[in-house]
Amino acid sequence: MTPLPVDLQANAGASLCFLAGGALFFVVSLGWALNRAWISRNALPLFALAGGLLASFAEAWIDRIIQLWYPADAPLVMFTALGIHQPLWVHLYYPGFVGLGAYVTYLGLQRNPDGQLLLAAFLGICVMDLAFEGPATFFGAYHYYGRQPFQLWENGWPLWVAPVNAAGPVVAGWLIYRFRHLLTGRATAWAALMPPLAYAGVYGATAWPTATALNSDVSPLMRWGAATLTMVLAVTVATGVRTLARHVDAASRSERIAARSS
Repeated sequence: MTPLPVDLQANAGASLCFLAGGALFFVVSLGWALNRAWISRNALPLFALAGGLLASFAEAWIDRIIQLWYPADAPLVMFTALGIHQPLWVHLYYPGFVGLGAYVTYLGLQRNPDGQLLLAAFLGICVMDLAFEGPATFFGAYHYYGRQPFQLWENGWPLWVAPVNAAGPVVAGWLIYRFRHLLTGRATAWAALMPPLAYAGVYGATAWPTATALNSDVSPLMRWGAATLTMVLAVTVATGVRTLARHVDAASRSERIAARSS
């Protein structure tokens, strides 16, 4: 396994900017979730937000295997796990990105049960990932280290992580939608488990080729092939959810037609 790059430091200005940005993003996400909860008269948006926060605690082991480094001099490091420092601002972004990403996907499925909006949601989250991680790594708030394939600049954001990060919220949104009829009353709290389960599960199911290659002495060609396979797997997960949504919606329509004609 590649040694941790303990000599890599955080750019102080970039770190403070992303701490402030994380705080603002969290406040806006919380305000939006509170407003949705008030309008809909249920706490589902808040539990989805909480689920995003829970998902953030998978960050350390994900960082370790995909070779992402938060320097020790990052501001407000909350804890260190598996040798990976976890600054506060990481956990401020997760609730909105993962939790509300799942909730917005759920809303899209409510509006279009056939999943027409799922791929748009998937691509939108990919763009959000670039918008967050691109500047953060470009200006040195944190680093992707090692021999990363599809890396846009040294120690910067590698393209292969975008579809993996996007597929998790899409799967979580689908799970919330499919089990929504059970998530009532106190059982609504179970929705908080769906973002972490989906996000960590998608990473395990799709990132393993790249994580294995990054932590092995394989050739550059093998690393690039592994990263390509990871992206294909992540896109397959998203399109698979889209196909499931279409089939479930078609079956529901058939049942309603049969019920009306009987």
